[in-house]
This record gives sequence, C-alpha cells and structure tokens, in this order.
Amino acid sequence: MTVDEYKKIDSTFNEGVFLANVNNMFVKFFSSIMLDKMDTIKHFVNDEVYKDGVALVEEWKNKKARHMFDMLNVQDSYITSIYEDDENYVIKVHLVARYLDYYIDLNTNKVEGNNENRITAFYDLELTKSKNHLKNEMIKKCPTCGAPLLINNSGKCEYCGNTYNLKDYDYIITKMIKS
Repeated sequence: MTVDEYKKIDSTFNEGVFLANVNNMFVKFFSSIMLDKMDTIKHFVNDEVYKDGVALVEEWKNKKARHMFDMLNVQDSYITSIYEDDENYVIKVHLVARYLDYYIDLNTNKVEGNNENRITAFYDLELTKSKNHLKNEMIKKCPTCGAPLLINNSGKCEYCGNTYNLKDYDYIITKMIKS
C-alpha cells in the first residue's frame, strides 16, 4: 500500500516524523554498540535485533576491542513498502548511513580501520507495529503509574521506573540488514 493509503488506516501517521524516528533509532542502536549499552535500546527493537546487537558487542569484547561508528549520521532514508499481516503493520525503509568504521584495541589503544574518512553504508530496515496500537490512547502512558511516556528515551518510566516495550505503542525495528 502507499503512504496515502496507510494514512486512511492510521490518520496520525506522518511520514517525515516516522523517518526522523527511524533515523534516531538507527543512530541510537549503533551508539549503544559503541558504548556497550544495549539495554538503552531494547524497548524499540525486537528480540532478534537486540540479540544481534549484543552478539556484536560480545564479539568485539572477546577480541579485546571496541567497534566504533564515529561521526555516524543518516544521509537519507525512505519508505520502500508498507503492508499488513494478520497482527501487524509493516513498513520497510532503505537507509543510507555515513560513519567512520574502525576499532580500538582495548589493550594498546591502537586504532585499526578507517578513522579518517567516513564510509557510506546501506541498510534495509523493517519496522512493525501492532494493529492493536489504534486501540491505545494517543498520549502514551505508563501501564504501571499512568505517567506520560517519552517514547524514544530509555524504555523506562521516568516516574516509577517501570520498563515498557515500544511495540505496544509504536513501530519497533524487527529487521536490520546491511545491504
């Protein structure tokens, strides 16, 4: 379906805001790998994408190195398709990222890889949102205390500390493939 057709199903959908959120999630995902803080993104990715990120962190830890994605930004992103299945709406996005791709040896602090020129990398992302989201309130509220939730923050309620999963409210990344 087209964006306009999808807007008939979800009148609150805004393509620009959606892509800005996708770009933000993408940058946060790779930043969390660099900083070994995968728990900060768990609320906006599914278990498979989360486990892939954790595996990357562990791989580099085992090598006694830290993988860096310095000067990371999204150069472009656009929706390639929108469809629905029995339970979800699915939006596929093609994303063009630029970053310095190198690693730091944690024993010697020696830099290996490209830390002078940004590379261009292409990613295909799939984001999924439960069809039940339309039954939720427009203002996202903590299921425990009812306080407003800041969706792209840590995945924890600022008031009661309850952890929530974004899939109950909005799109989450369910696939991320470097193409």
